[in-house]
Amino acid sequence: MFSFFVLAAAICGVVIGVLGWFFIRPLCALLGAEGALLDGCVTYGRILFSSMPFFLLQYEFQSFFIAAERPQAGLYVTVASGVTNMVLDALLVAAREALAALFGCWVFYIAYGEWFSWLALMIVGGLPWLSLLISIPAMLSFRLSPDGADAVPMGTEAETWLLGSSAFPLPPFKGKIRLRSCITGQVRRYHPGTGLPTQHCGGIVVTVARARVCDYLGLFAFPVGKVTPKTILVRPKPLPIPAIPDLDRYIARAWKPKSGGFAENHELRLYRPGDSLNQVHWKLTAKTGKWMIRQPMEPQRGLVMLTMTLRGTPEELDRKFGRLLWLGEKDVRFEIRTLTADGVQSSWVQTEQELNKATDTLLCAGEAKEGSIRDFGFAASWQYHIGGEPDEA
Repeated sequence: MFSFFVLAAAICGVVIGVLGWFFIRPLCALLGAEGALLDGCVTYGRILFSSMPFFLLQYEFQSFFIAAERPQAGLYVTVASGVTNMVLDALLVAAREALAALFGCWVFYIAYGEWFSWLALMIVGGLPWLSLLISIPAMLSFRLSPDGADAVPMGTEAETWLLGSSAFPLPPFKGKIRLRSCITGQVRRYHPGTGLPTQHCGGIVVTVARARVCDYLGLFAFPVGKVTPKTILVRPKPLPIPAIPDLDRYIARAWKPKSGGFAENHELRLYRPGDSLNQVHWKLTAKTGKWMIRQPMEPQRGLVMLTMTLRGTPEELDRKFGRLLWLGEKDVRFEIRTLTADGVQSSWVQTEQELNKATDTLLCAGEAKEGSIRDFGFAASWQYHIGGEPDEA
């Protein structure tokens, strides 16, 4: 009967441990855990569920000691287990605290000296290696990368996190996130839950340092291979310029025929094969006896150039990029030339998509260490230098 009770408790512990091992992650997620907290809960919970048979047997043998009129033995072993647990908590810290509780249970069975204490001793020596053996396929196929939004508006809340993937059940992993500014090159440590620095526009390169993947019990840690960094763009907000001239007045250097449609300016000429009858000037045709055409004309724009030096305080850079976006929203085709750490970068802008692409490229460029874009003396029909002064006009 005694052996039956012991065997029944051990089997119940194994069943509960196996179920808990596989369902611990959805249970923790259901309770609201996420991110790094979820990974820590899963690691801690799996270690505890691995020791579930020993916990049940420990409490069961407390009653057996009393029934055998040896309550002092139960007291001594309980105290020894508690002291072992406290000592290993101090030594192993963090996720291995649960492992310390497991060792405390093992002390109980070794002290008792019966057949199941030898079973416990075998499990003590084999469980870590079994965990490592089972975890090898998952660790070999493990991939790690930082994740988050590709672009966010300036001033909005945003987060980044580590995203792991594996062809097998995901093993525990860890790493430290670093944030590097594309423009200034400054590096800072990222703390989960504090949010990305979106107070100012710019590109942020998210990298991972000291990346490690562990076995399912979290006892062994191995370095992760190459982790691909991620770039997150903090896009600026358009900033109006108070006094902007009428660009058509400055850059309409000549006129050219317009292909169809209405125009305020026209040119009278003789009819050519292929011309539309809608463009025939009937009164003039009747008067001269020749087919005359009213050809719509549109201004032939000269070169519009925006120049900018990528340097300044965060507030000045916010104003520069904001004014660039605001000017780009005008119905004007222009060229933007910017002095960066790699020299002068040039981009033609004709559509909103090209404007966004050019802006994103500059957000990821390094700041110019010396000089000014004005030193190059570029020629254009109309040129505007985008500065970062608050009262620029």
